[in-house]
Formats: sequence, structure tokens, C-alpha cells
Amino acid sequence: AQRHRASVEQILLAFAKRPIRPLLFGLLLTAPSTLITHADGQSRITAVLIIFAANAVPMAWGVLAGTRLMSAELSRVQAIHAVQRSRLVVFWSVAGLLVVSQTAIVGALASSIHAKSQVLKCDYSLPMDGFRVDTPNWIALMTGKLELSGYLTVGVTNPTQFDLEMEKNRLEVAVDGSTWWQGSVPVIKAPAGQETRVKVPFTMAITAQQVLSGASKGWSKAKELWARVSGVFKRMDSPSSIVDQAERTIAATQLRFEAARQRVAVTLYIEILPGFEFPIFLLSPP
Repeated sequence: AQRHRASVEQILLAFAKRPIRPLLFGLLLTAPSTLITHADGQSRITAVLIIFAANAVPMAWGVLAGTRLMSAELSRVQAIHAVQRSRLVVFWSVAGLLVVSQTAIVGALASSIHAKSQVLKCDYSLPMDGFRVDTPNWIALMTGKLELSGYLTVGVTNPTQFDLEMEKNRLEVAVDGSTWWQGSVPVIKAPAGQETRVKVPFTMAITAQQVLSGASKGWSKAKELWARVSGVFKRMDSPSSIVDQAERTIAATQLRFEAARQRVAVTLYIEILPGFEFPIFLLSPP
């Protein structure tokens, strides 16, 4: 149409008045490359060939079919009178606004993807010397319910050159395959090249049945377990010195061993895209 000296405004106005045919043409042209994104299970070479065919064949077909389509519309396009100058200003202003807004959206999306990719490059850990459980009220278990509170610490080592801020996340604590507590880590600001630790307070309620069946411990066994673990906590809280630092290291190892015996799992889920979470296993049972 432009080779026949039709202006861009005339072409767009003609299509705007009768949009069904060009829209169907556009759908047919882009359908193969859109549908191929849902295909999987192919080898790498096969996938490359399929993607190339899904893009190249419709494009080659589109050149011929698009020329034929415009030849059928040419008389109607040429019959449209020249657009008034005031309308041209409005038209190109709207077009410019759309381009600027889409550029801003794409820029924000690219920035978000870059930040997410840096988050995945960090190293995450669960330092056992940053785990505490407050002394529970064992008498409350006689009522069938025991409240446990305390905090755990999540460590983030940022090896990248960018200061990062971890956004939406979910933290899950499971015992022997059963979820006991779910929460989230407070906002973590990890400076470039440094390690950051964040305390995550928790409160969970466990029942007598969970103590008996879930952890496979009876009343006396549960108290024996607490006696061992509370002793570990005391050694961890000892004053800092060379000897006490070694004691804390041994205590942290004992605590990790007890977590393995009880099959405790701690998983951090980081949201990469809306509806898609990436799991990071901070602590996994053997």
C-alpha cells in the first residue's frame, strides 16, 4: 500500500474500520511460534529446528499472504481521504504515549528479572548457632496442646557485585514430612560481597498426638530430648573465647544431629515470577 503512495494513517484507519480480517491474519501468522512455546520433551537439536520452522515458515508465508491481503484492501485504503492535521497530532501523540509506557514497563520488567537472577546467585544457609527455642510449659501438654516459640536465623551470602533486597518469600518447617510451621523471612538487604543474617521469630502449636506419633517420642522421651537440646543452647550462649567457641561449634553439630534424628526440614521458597516459587533447602533430613 505504501508503494502505491498510501499513507500510514490511511492504512491504519482502513484497518480500524474493518479490523476482523487483519486481526485474523495476525493470529494465523503468530500462532505457530506462540504454540511452540508450550511444547517440551524434545532434544536440543530437534527443539531448535522446530522453533526455527515455527518462525521462518509463517514469516515467509506472511510476506506473500500479506501482499495478497493488502491488494484486496488497496482500493478501500486509497478511497479514504487524507486525515486532518489535528487528528494526526492526536494519533501520533497516543502512539508515542503507548511506546513510552511500554518502554517503561519493559524496563521495569528487565530490572526485576535482573534482580531476581542475582537473588538466585546468593548462597543461603541455616546457621545452627542462630536457632533458639524458648522453654515450653510442659504442663500445658496435658491439655493436648503445647506452644513452642523461639527464632531461627537465615544466612545469606551475596557473592555478586550488586546490593540485593530479597522480596516475597515463604519459609516452611516440616517434621518427618508433616508441615509444622509456615512463615516468611523479613526483608533481607544483602550488601555486595557480604554475609547477612536475619532472625525469623516463630510460634507453633503442637499436639500430644504429634509428640507421640510425629516425632515418635513419648512424654518422658520428649523431656529427655528437650534436656539435651536446652543444654546445647546453654553452651551456644556461653561467653566468647577460644574454648567456648569450640564448645559452640560442637553444640551446633549436636543440634544438627538432633534435627536429623527428628527428620526436620527447613525450606525457603523465593518467588521468581508471580505464581512460581524457587525452593532452597536450608535443612534436609537424611
